[in-house]
Amino acid sequence: MYLIYTVTVYLFVRTIQQYIGVLHSIRYLKREREKFYSSENREVKKDIAILIPIYDEPKRLLKDAVEFWKEREETLYFITTAKEMECQSCRYLNELSGNFKTIHYPKNSGGKAEQLNYAIKSLNAQYYAIFDIDSRPEFEVLDYIYSDEVNREIYQAPTLFTGNFYKGSIFSKGNGIFQSRRVLAFEIPSWLNRDFSYLVGHGLIVRSDVAEKFPFVGQTVTEDLIFGYQTNLDGIYPKVVPFFDIAEVPKNSIRGTIQTGRWFVGDLTLFKFIQTDGNIRKLLFRYLHIFEWLLGSFVVIIALIFGTESTNITILSVLLLYIVLLHETANTIIKKRLSLSVYIGIIYKATINGIGPLYGLIRYILSQLGVLNYGFEKTKK
Repeated sequence: MYLIYTVTVYLFVRTIQQYIGVLHSIRYLKREREKFYSSENREVKKDIAILIPIYDEPKRLLKDAVEFWKEREETLYFITTAKEMECQSCRYLNELSGNFKTIHYPKNSGGKAEQLNYAIKSLNAQYYAIFDIDSRPEFEVLDYIYSDEVNREIYQAPTLFTGNFYKGSIFSKGNGIFQSRRVLAFEIPSWLNRDFSYLVGHGLIVRSDVAEKFPFVGQTVTEDLIFGYQTNLDGIYPKVVPFFDIAEVPKNSIRGTIQTGRWFVGDLTLFKFIQTDGNIRKLLFRYLHIFEWLLGSFVVIIALIFGTESTNITILSVLLLYIVLLHETANTIIKKRLSLSVYIGIIYKATINGIGPLYGLIRYILSQLGVLNYGFEKTKK
């Protein structure tokens, strides 16, 4: 019973922390956007190359990306790879026209990290702006960087997972709100507070000297997370851009489970790729957060099953507060009243939130035992 009380108190504290984080993020975004729009200094010249690593992409996505980026003056570089044996993506790009170039990574091994490292070595830009094929950032992301008189080492645009919101399923809508809640509640506050945290590999703008000093690690399934931890430990912190990169979420829970499993393993294995120099405290708090992700939904369900009437009422009251938190997130990013079905999707996603990490953990253990290799798994668009 004491365990159930502990779970209830912990759930309440974490929910309040998230709510405060969302409010903190909203205030920062509003303040920085107002400063940007009122500023007359928008012409600080920076040389930015846009990098989009691709692998086995459908022609529709390539065409949409070219069409989207054509409004910008920056040169767009698609990074193809010999790993895509017949390089159908190369053929599709040859059929398209626009302000873009291709860089072909010549090896049939390696993934996104190796593609990015190869492209960065091949170019001579001041900054490299990394996006995914389905990234549809607010163009103010780049304009904000141009307006900054400081040549910062790293800029990070936060992500909203709402790219396919109005066309998505109940699950994808709920997942989009749920994932965006994490960005507002955890990621932005962590970056602003300079906490020990990861970075996100789309909406990531890196100065050339930093990119050369910290090449992306190819031995991990999440090169962007490790890049963030490494630069953080070196005293390099991102400037949070107050505009969003808009991304899509997987269309169903199976693809979502595979994706979140990969994210979890990337976090779980971070100790392999960093040197903490004896600062174990940062690592311990990070792992507390990681295992909270794995166990959170399971522990709450168990507490509801075995709890008393009074503890269940308390837990359900806290969960209602959590729904209010998600509602606040939705008001911020969608600015439209959500239907009941979307809230059902949110509850469904929250309920199965631990399944993705559990899947990733099982795959990682099997990989370590030599039973089933676990490498990068591309999320189908």
